[in-house]
Amino acid sequence: IGTYTATCVNSCGTSSASNTITISNGPAPTAPVIASNKTTVCGTDKATLTATGCAGGTITWSGGLGAGTTKEVGAGSYTATCTTSCGTSGNSNTITIGTSPAPVAPVITASKSEICGSEEITLTATNCTGTVRWSNNATGTSIKVTQAGDYAAVCQNTCGESPNSNIIKITVGGVPNAPLITTDKVTVCDTAKARLVAVGCPSTIEWSNGATGDVIFVGIGTYTAKCKNSCGISLASNIIKIETGIVPTAPTISANKTAVCGTDKATLTAVGCTGGTITWSGGLGVGTSKEVVAGTYTATCTTSCGTSPVSNTVTITTGQSSAAPTIAVNKTSICGNEKATLTATGCQGGTITWSGGLGVGTSKEVVAGTYTATCTTSCGTSPVSNAVTITTGQSPAAPTIVANKTSICGTDKATLTAAGCEGGTITWSGGLGVGTTKEVVAGTYTATCTTSCGTSPVSNAVTISTGQSPVAPTIAANKTSICGTDKATLTATGCQGGTITWSGGLGVGSTKEVVAGTYTATCTTSCGTSPVSNAVTITTGQSPVAPTIAANKTSICGTDKSTLTATGCEGGTITWSGGLGVGTTKEVAAGTYTATCTTSCGTSANSNSVVITIGATPTAPIVTASKNEICGNEEITLTATGCTGTVKWSNNATGTTVKVSQAGDYAAICVNTCGESGNSNIVKISIGAVPNAPLITTDRVNVCDTEKARLVAVGCTGTIEWSTGATGDMIQVGAGSYTAKCKNSCGTSLASNIIKIETGGRPAGPIVVANKTSICGVDSAKLTASVCSGTVKWSNGKEGASIFVKTAGSYTATCTNSCGTSLPSDAVVITVGGTPSAPIITASATKICAGDSATLSTDGCNGTVTWSTGATGNSIKVKIAGSYTVKCTNTCGVSPNSQPVVIEIKTTDCGTGCNLPALVVAASKTVICEPENITLTATGCTTGTIIWSNGKSGNSIVVKPAVTTTYSAVCKVADCVSPVSNIVEVKVQKATKPVVACATDIICAGESITLRAYECDGIIKWSNGMTGNAVEVKPTATSKYTAVCVVGTCES
Repeated sequence: IGTYTATCVNSCGTSSASNTITISNGPAPTAPVIASNKTTVCGTDKATLTATGCAGGTITWSGGLGAGTTKEVGAGSYTATCTTSCGTSGNSNTITIGTSPAPVAPVITASKSEICGSEEITLTATNCTGTVRWSNNATGTSIKVTQAGDYAAVCQNTCGESPNSNIIKITVGGVPNAPLITTDKVTVCDTAKARLVAVGCPSTIEWSNGATGDVIFVGIGTYTAKCKNSCGISLASNIIKIETGIVPTAPTISANKTAVCGTDKATLTAVGCTGGTITWSGGLGVGTSKEVVAGTYTATCTTSCGTSPVSNTVTITTGQSSAAPTIAVNKTSICGNEKATLTATGCQGGTITWSGGLGVGTSKEVVAGTYTATCTTSCGTSPVSNAVTITTGQSPAAPTIVANKTSICGTDKATLTAAGCEGGTITWSGGLGVGTTKEVVAGTYTATCTTSCGTSPVSNAVTISTGQSPVAPTIAANKTSICGTDKATLTATGCQGGTITWSGGLGVGSTKEVVAGTYTATCTTSCGTSPVSNAVTITTGQSPVAPTIAANKTSICGTDKSTLTATGCEGGTITWSGGLGVGTTKEVAAGTYTATCTTSCGTSANSNSVVITIGATPTAPIVTASKNEICGNEEITLTATGCTGTVKWSNNATGTTVKVSQAGDYAAICVNTCGESGNSNIVKISIGAVPNAPLITTDRVNVCDTEKARLVAVGCTGTIEWSTGATGDMIQVGAGSYTAKCKNSCGTSLASNIIKIETGGRPAGPIVVANKTSICGVDSAKLTASVCSGTVKWSNGKEGASIFVKTAGSYTATCTNSCGTSLPSDAVVITVGGTPSAPIITASATKICAGDSATLSTDGCNGTVTWSTGATGNSIKVKIAGSYTVKCTNTCGVSPNSQPVVIEIKTTDCGTGCNLPALVVAASKTVICEPENITLTATGCTTGTIIWSNGKSGNSIVVKPAVTTTYSAVCKVADCVSPVSNIVEVKVQKATKPVVACATDIICAGESITLRAYECDGIIKWSNGMTGNAVEVKPTATSKYTAVCVVGTCES
């Protein structure tokens, strides 16, 4: 304490006094202010406490944390004091660090659900307190997408990862196709309305009268419709014209019979009253058909436009006894034990009784004789029919025979064939035996036909004679000019079944190799030898043409050689100039060279000339160094490139690489047979320096019992030496303070930063999630605990990171490691689910033509769908009018019945051509892994237009589904539409990329670790060949592991 000045003294004198400094008694320090970078932590996360306001003093933390301006801490309450030479301050403000729960699933929305053209859709996630990670691996609270597909997101923060959000389905849109519109009537009267229905539009229908919706009711007028979606408006649909109805015309009535007997009745049917009501005379009431007794009947047609005039009159009389039937026979003549078949007609609704005690029936098999029949009905028995007489048959007629050829030679044979003996046996003359065909030699032949009625007269005669000698063959040669020992090949044709004989004693055969000369041939068969063929002359060829020569290089140095190659001497020998000898290639020195070609026809003229010259000196090489600084006695490697000869260095060393240990400038030259290059670039080698201090980090600042922290040093190009005496870039240590130095051949660095490892506390509670929170029957829920570096113990006594539970209740988990046991996790509550709700039915149509079908579909059932017909499945086809319901059954029970859908059989718009068959639809693929083009093809619509369930039209269309999708089609001909085709499902099996994790990425030799994979709906396959969501590995060296997700045939 005191007041002080200073002066400066040198040989010139003493300066005046300096400024004054006063040292006084300082005050005790004030309490510091502490702050934290976060107020909540998760799992093994740490918060960083920072103290300010203690300039020149030492910060001391509560809870035995020690001294320092910053500390990394877990959950708890903390204060600090400031100590200086003047004393210790009071406690600072208190900071409390709490534990945070895992994030909840975000809620995602889309700016629109259908992409049109190249536009972008914005996906937005809310309710996330961390980072939003999307299913396409993008991050951020909002992203833009241009691809169709299913999108979801999770929320990640230091407390873990949330479950998946809701799923947003984005589809590819397009300007829609024109819809198809139909009407239940084309005329209306008074205030009656026609019902217009539009189909084939998955969006909004806009009608030409300004109305919207799939169904409207209209009066007189002309109507069209368009389909509108976010991508635009379709072209107009087909036109429907509703006109004013007129008073109906008289219906036409008919009867299935005009006479009845006893209690019989006739059925009257009325037609020509579409959309109206038939009223019958005589108080019979209304309806299109009536059963009546004898009498006279008419009918009228009543519609909203009035009542028609009376129809035609139909009179039903009392019937008479039936007329005599008519009988016929399949043959009137039979032989042996054959029978004829009698058939009676003209006894509709009655019974035929045959004469001769043959009994009753419309047909009888009989022998020869005369037969009649009567018809018995409710009105009595008819007179006797016409008589049919069956007689005994006659002997067969003579057959007709033909031959496949009438002239043969030598051992040849002809084939005889007989016809006209149906049901009989052919017998040949000359003892040839029986059968419809025979192979014979020359001669004259006949045949007879034998049946049950006898044997026929003799057939026509066929004569087979001996054939003629063969014609001369034709000969040809593959070449007409040859040289030396060459030969030509002669070929003869036109001697089918015979033998070729060559002139000049060449012998027989269809081909011959010959020298120069003139040649002919003959053909010999069983019928003789042909005249001589045409003559072929083979002449001697010409001398060869000069060959072409080329060189692989035209410039050489010293003892180098160039390779000459000659072409264009096929079948000959190359001879080189300058006494080089023969052969297609030669290695030569500098000079001028030619070649000739020698064949059996002579020697060619000289080839082109090739000149080989002497080359130039080499270019300078390029020199590089492994490093540019030398420390101590270490060596540096110099490398030269770009030299086609020998590298010679400035220090007199040779070779493409040399090692040097002296500082200095180094260069090199390239020497070859053509000379010596100029100097290369210069590489400067200098003396290195002592290294800088390294930087050290740790994977943890707290350890328990025998646990170790992992220290890693970076920034050292030499050897790391630790304050413990250990060496190496990484060591494992217990509690204590640690530094490191970097040592190389140039010296040892200063000490690094200080790392302090302290004794840790018990672990934080794990984070528990369930794959479902509601179960039924034998269902089970999977509970998974994360963020535990020890053993997970569950409140039901089980252990492990994942367990399955089948009982409703509240479940928690704790984490135990060498530092102790955590507090219990947040509870997950599993409840018992309720019975499913009633499904909703949709119908492809509620009014169908007779014989057509409607498709009933339902979704929203996570169990088995059972229809009121007894059928099961998400969709069925029905053809019968009636009321249909459906219910859903799963492990939680059976739902109530759905609201009924009523199917009616319509009587309008079902005229000629409307009973179209259902199409048959097929897909080029029914299972895909990612969205790809699939071709759908429909068959069975030859004269109409095919309209698909997605609004497209054409016999085949290309689709690119992003999710599993079903397709069907109908055929439209004029105003008629076929039933819906079979349904084709294209299944999209997406295999999403899994997320992999492990408790730590650093282990000691001999230790094992569990690898886990998440977000896979299939089978996890690891890069080391193992499978499963969790696998245990024990690597012997630093290893990398990846995983893929396999779903069916698809792999992520």
